[in-house]
Amino acid sequence: MTDQHKDYLGDSVYAAYDGYHIILTTENGDGPTNRIALEPAVLNALADYRVWLGRVLKIRVPEVFRNQGLMGQDGAAEGG
Repeated sequence: MTDQHKDYLGDSVYAAYDGYHIILTTENGDGPTNRIALEPAVLNALADYRVWLGRVLKIRVPEVFRNQGLMGQDGAAEGG
């Protein structure tokens, strides 16, 4: 994994792609401190979880959900 393919996601989390896995790392300025390699099946499960969470939060706190960029302006959960 090279730094040129690494993107900052926020909250000290970076994402990179090694040709098969999405690699998530946390960094505090001294290099990676934690590393998670998501294979395609796990990435798909995470995407499914996001859709499920969108449906749950839409019912409970839609204004918070919308403010986090997880819900479209029409109120529908994005990604599902």
